[in-house]
Order: sequence, then structure tokens, then C-alpha cells
Amino acid sequence: MQQSQRVFYNHALNFAVSKANENHQPLLVLFVLTDDFPQAEASHYVFMLEGFLEVQEELHKKGITFILQQGDPVDIVSDFAGQASCVVFDRGYLRIQKTWRNHIRDRIEKPIYQVESDVVIPVETASNKREYMARTLRPKIHTGLKDVFKTEVEIEVKPCEISETYFTGEVEYTPPYNSVTGGIYLTSRVEVGKILEKHRKKAQKTRFTGGHSIAVAQFRNFVKEKLPLYADKSNDPGYENVSLMSPYLHFGQISPLELIHLIHEQYGLNELFVRDFLEQLIVRRELAMNFVHYTENYDSLDALPDWAQKTLKEHGNDKREYLYTFDELEQGKTHDEDWNTCMKEMRDTGFMHGYMRMYWGKKIIEWTESPEIAYDTLIKLNNRYFLDGRDPVSYASVLWLFGLHDQAWKERPIFGKIRYMNQTGLHRKFNMKNYDIRIKN
Repeated sequence: MQQSQRVFYNHALNFAVSKANENHQPLLVLFVLTDDFPQAEASHYVFMLEGFLEVQEELHKKGITFILQQGDPVDIVSDFAGQASCVVFDRGYLRIQKTWRNHIRDRIEKPIYQVESDVVIPVETASNKREYMARTLRPKIHTGLKDVFKTEVEIEVKPCEISETYFTGEVEYTPPYNSVTGGIYLTSRVEVGKILEKHRKKAQKTRFTGGHSIAVAQFRNFVKEKLPLYADKSNDPGYENVSLMSPYLHFGQISPLELIHLIHEQYGLNELFVRDFLEQLIVRRELAMNFVHYTENYDSLDALPDWAQKTLKEHGNDKREYLYTFDELEQGKTHDEDWNTCMKEMRDTGFMHGYMRMYWGKKIIEWTESPEIAYDTLIKLNNRYFLDGRDPVSYASVLWLFGLHDQAWKERPIFGKIRYMNQTGLHRKFNMKNYDIRIKN
């Protein structure tokens, strides 16, 4: 378990249970906690570990062993695999996730299965190539959705027929595997809790608490109270008419399929506001997965379409009216109070309203010395503060600011043919006082 950090709506876990039952063997679920995941901050570890407390409890109810161990994922998984009949991976799309899985595959001689469970339509089923824009992927997604909604999805993983539990309640117990890594086994709720508290002491506070049950409760409230207004209000930063599910989706604490089924229970899937929400949840999110999966250099300006690279190069040395250092931007010390407010939202909560994320990013392009510096600044801030940072959606969204999945616009200084946003437009569309009050309160 690495990408799909949940028990419910988890195809990889369902498949692993079926293999365990088929082989008349117990099932072990292993998560390897590495302290040097690229650009991961203490707040990310806190949110993730809060979710794993619940995963551990739910698996224990079903007679499935859960072990969390600190160390190197390749070494530890390879070590545990020595006594397994087979290994089941969930699927991740980032370079480091693919690298881990490939290195493990090269080191062990057991059957290995990879099961995709964090998208609605498997990436390679939806398309066999990198898609240019949402409009080219959308019809392929919609075709696949017809089959998804015909298929009954298991809400809960079936209990393992053979249970061999290595922890009971609060009793610490070392499982009978020979680890050559020197890693620490965390087999009880107390042990996982100790690691969680260590990260809490140094974490930037956010407004979110991790865990599947919390995600479900929050989303049910969104569906009941806010979803009917989604088409009209979701873009307005003065109203927080958004689901707040992106951190939970990033860590795999909830499945997009479960979100769809929760909506379907309440409204069906044909209402305009439902279709608008599903466009973001499915088409736009899975466009990002498509981009990262089929693009080796997804974290570079080199991944931009040729027209965007050309226009940025032509205007890279244009004079900027304002220039700010990284520290000034991070602390929200600019001449633009709307921008400073959204930076405060980011720092204080680990989140930023989606429309303000676009404005935030466009201004950093305008206020830094070059597109390269702007990109480095955006990725650093995005991955440091957002709980949903370091995600395929993050990399695609940041590059969207520079023209990815977009079209050419009227040429102007600094931006060239890249889409431009300004403060006047922000105030023309929205009452920004509402946003300022909401964030400062």
C-alpha cells in the first residue's frame, strides 16, 4: 500500500485479498515510511499518518495484518517479499513511484501485480498517448464512464478467510520476518501514534485532519449543502463552495469512485451542477494523470507545447514592473493585497481556493525575473505548503500557468501568448472583500 492509502473502494486491496484467499494464505499490508520523500514536509506526514491510524484499525477488524516500517521502500518491500507467494502494488504515476516499483520488480522473483485504483478510468485505458487538451480526452473518458456505471463497485474489502494477525490492541510485537534494513516495525496504534506526534511537533498547522471517515463526512456535507450551487459559485473565492477533497485524493484516503457514488445516491448524475463537478473530478484530474504518465519530464518547462516554450523564450527578458524575492512572496509582502491574502490562505491552511491558485501563479510569472525562476518558485511553494502538493494535478496545474493544456492568447509583454490574469478582472468578477474577510477570520 503506497498510493491508495485506504481500505474502502480499493481495487488493489480487493485483488490482494482474492489472491490470499485463492492461495489459502494470510494477507500482509505493508507501508514503508521514508523520511526523504522529495519535498515532503512535516504537515504532509501528519496528514498521512492520521489516515493510517484508521487504515490500521479497519484492516485489523478484517483480520488483515498492517505493518508500517521506516526505511528504504525498495529494500524493505524486497525483504518482505522473500516469504510471500506474490506481491500486489497499487499504482502511482510520479517518477519516484514508478522507480520504486521497477527496482522492486528487478530484485524479486515472485509474481507481481499492479492494480490501478486512484482514477475512475485507468490511464492507459482512457488513452494510449499524451492528450493535448481536456477536449481531446473528454470523449474518451465519457466512453469509458458508460462501463464504469454499469459495474457494481465493492464498497468494502472482503475479510481475509485466513487471519494471521501480528498485533493485538496496544501490544507491541515484531513480525517473523528477517529485516536486513535496520528499519523499525510499527505494528500497533501506539507505535504509529508516536511517529505521528513526532511530526506534529514540527509541522505547519493546517485546517485538515487525515482519514477516510473524515473525508466521507466532509464530502457528504458538501453534497448536501453546497453541490447544488457548484455551477454558480465554485469559482467565487468569496464563497468556499468547493469539496476540499484534494488532500484526501492526493494521499489516496478516498477514491474518486466513492465520491461519484455518494453524489449518485443524492442526485443521480444528470444535473448540471453534478456534471460540472464531475468534469473537475474526472476529466481535469485524469488529464493530469495522463500528462504525468506519458511525459518523462513532467516537472520541467521543457514539457510545455512548442508554442508556449517559444513565446516564453521570446518574452523572457521583458521588463517587469514589480520584482519580488522568494522570501517576499512566501511571506505575502507584495503591493497586491488580494495576492497577499491568498498566500496567507496557503500558508495558514495548506489549501487555496482554485480560482485564486490561478491568479496566484500568474502573478508569480509576472513578478519574477524569468519563466525559469517563476516555475521554480511556484513548485517550491506549491509542494511546501499545499497538502495536495507533489501530485500529478500539481505538476499539470503549475505548467497550465505557462500554457499546458491551454491555447494561445493575444500577445502581451512578459506573458507572450500565455493566458493573462489581472487584479481588475478579479474585482470585476467577484466581491473580493468577501474573500479577504473569509481568510482573515
